[in-house]
Amino acid sequence: MLHGTIGESGEGVDNIEEEYTYDASFIKLRNVSLGYTVSPSFLKNTFIKGLTVSLVARNLAILLKHIPNVDPESNLTSSVEQGLEFNPYPPIRQLGFNVNVKF
Repeated sequence: MLHGTIGESGEGVDNIEEEYTYDASFIKLRNVSLGYTVSPSFLKNTFIKGLTVSLVARNLAILLKHIPNVDPESNLTSSVEQGLEFNPYPPIRQLGFNVNVKF
Protein backbone atom coordinates (compact mmCIF):
# COMPACT_ATOMS: atom_id res chain seq x y z
CA MET A 1 0.00 0.00 0.00
CA LEU A 2 1.20 3.45 -0.88
CA HIS A 3 1.17 6.26 1.64
CA GLY A 4 1.32 9.94 0.83
CA THR A 5 1.97 12.72 3.29
CA ILE A 6 -0.73 15.35 2.90
CA GLY A 7 0.36 17.74 5.62
CA GLU A 8 0.66 18.12 9.33
CA SER A 9 -2.29 18.53 11.63
CA GLY A 10 -2.50 19.16 15.35
CA GLU A 11 -2.17 15.42 15.89
CA GLY A 12 0.83 14.78 13.65
CA VAL A 13 1.27 13.82 10.02
CA ASP A 14 -1.85 12.80 8.07
CA ASN A 15 -1.31 9.73 5.89
CA ILE A 16 -4.00 8.99 3.33
CA GLU A 17 -3.97 5.84 1.24
CA GLU A 18 -3.80 6.67 -2.46
CA GLU A 19 -6.29 3.95 -3.36
CA TYR A 20 -8.94 5.85 -1.35
CA THR A 21 -8.16 9.24 -2.90
CA TYR A 22 -10.35 10.21 -5.87
CA ASP A 23 -10.64 12.95 -8.44
CA ALA A 24 -13.58 15.06 -7.23
CA SER A 25 -14.51 16.61 -10.59
CA PHE A 26 -18.01 15.97 -11.92
CA ILE A 27 -20.67 17.14 -14.38
CA LYS A 28 -24.23 17.27 -13.09
CA LEU A 29 -27.55 18.07 -14.78
CA ARG A 30 -28.99 20.36 -12.08
CA ASN A 31 -31.98 22.22 -13.51
CA VAL A 32 -34.23 21.71 -16.53
CA SER A 33 -37.30 23.75 -17.40
CA LEU A 34 -39.59 23.13 -20.34
CA GLY A 35 -42.36 25.68 -20.84
CA TYR A 36 -45.15 26.56 -23.23
CA THR A 37 -46.76 29.98 -23.59
CA VAL A 38 -50.37 29.89 -24.79
CA SER A 39 -50.99 32.09 -27.83
CA PRO A 40 -52.66 35.44 -27.01
CA SER A 41 -55.16 34.82 -29.83
CA PHE A 42 -56.36 31.69 -28.00
CA LEU A 43 -57.02 33.78 -24.86
CA LYS A 44 -58.64 36.65 -26.81
CA ASN A 45 -62.21 36.27 -25.44
CA THR A 46 -61.18 35.57 -21.81
CA PHE A 47 -60.15 37.72 -18.86
CA ILE A 48 -56.70 36.05 -18.94
CA LYS A 49 -53.99 38.16 -20.62
CA GLY A 50 -51.22 35.55 -20.60
CA LEU A 51 -50.74 31.89 -19.68
CA THR A 52 -47.52 29.88 -19.43
CA VAL A 53 -47.20 26.30 -18.17
CA SER A 54 -43.86 24.68 -17.38
CA LEU A 55 -42.39 21.40 -16.23
CA VAL A 56 -39.35 21.84 -13.98
CA ALA A 57 -36.85 19.33 -12.65
CA ARG A 58 -33.84 19.53 -10.33
CA ASN A 59 -30.99 17.08 -9.71
CA LEU A 60 -31.84 14.93 -12.70
CA ALA A 61 -28.57 13.16 -13.27
CA ILE A 62 -24.85 12.99 -12.63
CA LEU A 63 -23.43 12.85 -16.16
CA LEU A 64 -19.78 12.31 -15.22
CA LYS A 65 -17.99 11.61 -11.95
CA HIS A 66 -14.75 9.94 -10.96
CA ILE A 67 -15.71 8.77 -7.48
CA PRO A 68 -17.78 5.58 -7.23
CA ASN A 69 -21.09 5.12 -5.38
CA VAL A 70 -21.51 8.65 -3.93
CA ASP A 71 -22.86 12.04 -4.92
CA PRO A 72 -19.80 14.28 -5.37
CA GLU A 73 -21.63 17.19 -3.71
CA SER A 74 -22.59 15.34 -0.55
CA ASN A 75 -21.11 16.83 2.60
CA LEU A 76 -22.05 15.48 5.98
CA THR A 77 -19.82 17.62 8.16
CA SER A 78 -18.35 21.09 8.26
CA SER A 79 -15.36 20.12 10.37
CA VAL A 80 -11.96 18.90 9.24
CA GLU A 81 -13.45 15.61 8.03
CA GLN A 82 -14.83 17.12 4.81
CA GLY A 83 -14.73 14.61 2.00
CA LEU A 84 -15.31 11.56 4.19
CA GLU A 85 -18.40 9.51 3.34
CA PHE A 86 -20.39 7.71 6.02
CA ASN A 87 -23.57 6.33 4.39
CA PRO A 88 -24.89 9.65 3.01
CA TYR A 89 -28.50 10.15 2.00
CA PRO A 90 -29.11 9.96 -1.74
CA PRO A 91 -29.59 13.28 -3.55
CA ILE A 92 -33.20 14.39 -3.85
CA ARG A 93 -34.63 14.60 -7.35
CA GLN A 94 -37.40 17.20 -7.61
CA LEU A 95 -40.05 17.32 -10.32
CA GLY A 96 -42.60 20.11 -10.54
CA PHE A 97 -45.22 21.94 -12.54
CA ASN A 98 -45.53 25.74 -12.81
CA VAL A 99 -48.47 27.79 -14.02
CA ASN A 100 -48.04 31.53 -14.63
CA VAL A 101 -51.29 33.40 -15.27
CA LYS A 102 -51.53 37.13 -16.09
CA PHE A 103 -54.86 38.90 -15.60
